[in-house]
Amino acid sequence: MSWYLLVWRRFSEFEGRSRRKEFWMFMLVHCLIYSVIGVSLGLTPIFGTGEGENWLVALILVGCLYFLASGIPILALVSRRLQDTGRSPWWWLVSFVPIIGILILLLFMAIQGDLETNEYGPNPKLTQESEASF
Repeated sequence: MSWYLLVWRRFSEFEGRSRRKEFWMFMLVHCLIYSVIGVSLGLTPIFGTGEGENWLVALILVGCLYFLASGIPILALVSRRLQDTGRSPWWWLVSFVPIIGILILLLFMAIQGDLETNEYGPNPKLTQESEASF
């Protein structure tokens, strides 16, 4: 959970580098949150009371607000992750190419970052500031 909160604390930092672990742990919790919202949306008509429509609207609103709120932190995280691999943050635009673009971006997120200091900063594995320890 600390990796998830680290991304929210660094939501406006587009400079620097982020580790693979930071990216994948954030995405794991992010997908779990969306899954809970999705399952709740699916179960509301089944288990809902007389005000089922109110719960449905509320869940849709929560999902939309979370989607909007998480947009900039995810963009910042992807930018830092790309910089960790020595690529420009503009590489995220490759995701607009249907199917193959998303696969390329996922490959970039999965490969190991530069072991040494690159033009975007020092290796985050070697610095203590990137460690999520509360």
